[in-house]
Amino acid sequence: MSRYSIFGYYGHGNAGDEAILSALINGIKKNITDAKIVAYSADPQETRLTHEIESYKFFSLDPISFIKGVIGRSRKNYISSLINFIKTDIVIIGGGGIFFDTPQESRWLFGYTNLIKTAKKFNKKVAIVGVSIGPVHNTESEKAITDAFRLVDLISVRDCKSKELLNKYYIDPEKVHIIPDLVFTLESCPASRVESILLQENLNFNVKKTISLTPCCYNKNKQGWIDQYVSFCQSAIKELGANIVLIPMQRNGTHNDHEAALDIFNSLDLESQKHTFVLQGTYAANEIQGVLSRSHFILAERLHGSIMAINTGTPFASIAYMPKVDGVLSLAKLNDRKVTMEDFLSGIYKSRAINFIQFAEQDSEKLLASMKNAKAEARRIFKQLKDI
Repeated sequence: MSRYSIFGYYGHGNAGDEAILSALINGIKKNITDAKIVAYSADPQETRLTHEIESYKFFSLDPISFIKGVIGRSRKNYISSLINFIKTDIVIIGGGGIFFDTPQESRWLFGYTNLIKTAKKFNKKVAIVGVSIGPVHNTESEKAITDAFRLVDLISVRDCKSKELLNKYYIDPEKVHIIPDLVFTLESCPASRVESILLQENLNFNVKKTISLTPCCYNKNKQGWIDQYVSFCQSAIKELGANIVLIPMQRNGTHNDHEAALDIFNSLDLESQKHTFVLQGTYAANEIQGVLSRSHFILAERLHGSIMAINTGTPFASIAYMPKVDGVLSLAKLNDRKVTMEDFLSGIYKSRAINFIQFAEQDSEKLLASMKNAKAEARRIFKQLKDI
C-alpha cells in the first residue's frame, strides 16, 4: 500500500481549492484502490470532517521552524505531521494557482518549492498535479521554480501558458503534461441535498429566471467593482425579471466572499434587494456545484464557479481577473465566455452578458460536450499517478 500526502491551499475556506482536493481524493480512490490518502491543511480538523481522510498541519523543516516545532506548545501536532511525512511514499502538490508571486511577496511560492526539495531529500516521489504557473515577477522566484521542478517526477499543468512559462524556465517540455483542471471531475451532491440547502436558505430557483454570481473578494477594492455588480444586478432584475443569488466561494478571516457579497447587496436599490439573495451557509464544494446547477445563468468571477457551470451545463460568463482564468477557458475552447476585468470594470461587458442570458438555453449542449471532453482528459492524471 502506497501512502499519498497531498499539499495545497487547503483548510482556508476556499470552495475551489476544496473542490480540487475532493477531486484528487475521489480520483485516487477509484484508480489506486490500495492507496492511503492524507492531506496537509491549515485546518486539519475541518479537512478530516469534510473529506473523511487523515489530515495534518502543514509544516516546515527549516532550522527555526524545526526547533519551534519540537519544543513549542504544538509539538505533538508538529511531530505527527513530520512522522506522516517520513512514512509518505508519494507527495502530491496541487492543484490550482499556487505557483505565483507578487512584486513584493514570494512566500507561498518558496513554501512549495522548498517542500519539493525537502521531499526529494527524503527520497519521496513528487507529483505536481493540475497547477497554474504565474504570474511570476521576481528572478528569485523563477530560479526557485527551475531548481525545484527539475527534481519532480510528474508535472501536470492546467493550461498552455503554464507549460510555456516552464519551458522559459528551462524545464523539459516533454516532462510537462497539460491536463484540464481536476475540478472537471467533480460530481455534484445528490439532488435531495440540493433541495435541503435551498429550503434552508429559503431559495426557490423555479419561480423566476435565476442568475447566480460568484464574486471574488480579492478584487472588491478595485475602482468600479461594486458599482458594476450593482449595475448588472439591477439591469438583470428590471430587464429580465430575474432573481439574483450571490454565492460566496471563500470564507476566512483574510479573504471573505460573503462580506463582499453583502457589500454588493447593501449597495442595491431597495426594490432590487427584494429580488436578491446571499447564500448564508458554508457548504462543501460539491454542494455549491449542486446549487449552481439550478441557475439559469452564472456570472462567475471565481474560476471554479466557471468550471462548475461547465460541469453542470449551466450557461455562464467568466470574469478573467487572473491569467489562470484565460488558460482554463482556452483549454476548454470557451474563450467566447471570457469578460476581461477591464471590460467588467468599465461596464462594456454588460450588454453582452445580458444577451448571453437571453439566449442561454441554446448553450447547454455545447457546455456539456466541453465538460465530457475535459473530464475524460483530467482523469488521465490518475493513471500517471499510479505509474510513478
